[in-house]
Amino acid sequence: MRGYLFIFITFYILLSGCYKSHTPFIITEECIIEPKIVGTFNSIDQAARGIYVRGNYAYVAYDGYGLAVIDITDPQNPHLVSSEPQPSDFDWRAFDVALSYNSAYAYLASGYNGVLIIDITDPRQPQLVSIVDTHLPPQYPHAIGIYALYNYVYVANMEGGLVIIDVTDPQEPQIVASFDSVYADEIYVSGNYAYLSSGFDGLSIIDVGDPGNPQLVASAEIRGYGTDVYVSGNYAYLTASMGGGIRSGVLNIIDIGDPENPQLVASVDIPGYASGVYVSGDYAYVAAEEMGLQIIDISTPTFPHIVSFVQTSGLAYAIYVTDNYAYVANGFLADGSNRYQSSLQIVSLNCEY
Repeated sequence: MRGYLFIFITFYILLSGCYKSHTPFIITEECIIEPKIVGTFNSIDQAARGIYVRGNYAYVAYDGYGLAVIDITDPQNPHLVSSEPQPSDFDWRAFDVALSYNSAYAYLASGYNGVLIIDITDPRQPQLVSIVDTHLPPQYPHAIGIYALYNYVYVANMEGGLVIIDVTDPQEPQIVASFDSVYADEIYVSGNYAYLSSGFDGLSIIDVGDPGNPQLVASAEIRGYGTDVYVSGNYAYLTASMGGGIRSGVLNIIDIGDPENPQLVASVDIPGYASGVYVSGDYAYVAAEEMGLQIIDISTPTFPHIVSFVQTSGLAYAIYVTDNYAYVANGFLADGSNRYQSSLQIVSLNCEY
């Protein structure tokens, strides 16, 4: 069967070459995947900065707008069903959003507003139930990244490092610890450890086995300025931007099999400003702003390589992958002005051939 598939793949690529100068296919042992945009939502005039997908809904953090809930039952026809807080309530900053497994709440990293806790029992009628002030002295930082796990919410608080919130009672959340010895732009929690994207300091690993007493256990140098982090298995995948006049990025791969001794094992250059990363199976999906969605084969972690891309309609900021679709939160400059019109774009990763 694989022999026939190989012959078909070879024939198809040769045939496609007659019509296209570039064919960004992903070739697996089972089929050919041609990533392509199948749906777009662009009716909110703000930048989409973070996204979380559960079931038939995408929860999108829109800077200057708040949380938007978008029905994605039909990937070709995504549409807004609700938002919270209401846009007229306040100029709500929103940089990231997280949901905990089987939780009825969404947690919004809202910059200087702190963390917003929103009841999404009915996604069509979300309700703001509480706000946690993470604007703590002496740095007075902003909540910019967020991760939810069971009864705790972990906040990347920029100069304020890591803030841990007990949300057992969502209406009376309590900050149980803060750790400001590191810088934090984004965060991923796995097991007893929080992995922080720490700008020029690379990857910071904090033991959160006791949420009330977080401890820094190790750090790892990377190429570039860390922007986002995703953990899968024994590896942390850290996107970073590169300096200089050219907007370019890199995906760093760090072996965290021993969290106390992380090792950078590989990196791959990314065209565009690498802002977000999501890992699924053998692939890392990178939101590369002006260069859209970049897809990297990480089946051999020491030899990552770009295998495909999709040019989105604007600056791809964040990415979520599930059920053979990639959901890209992005925005673009309208008419050369400083206003961003955002869009959620849905990319099919289904087998085509």
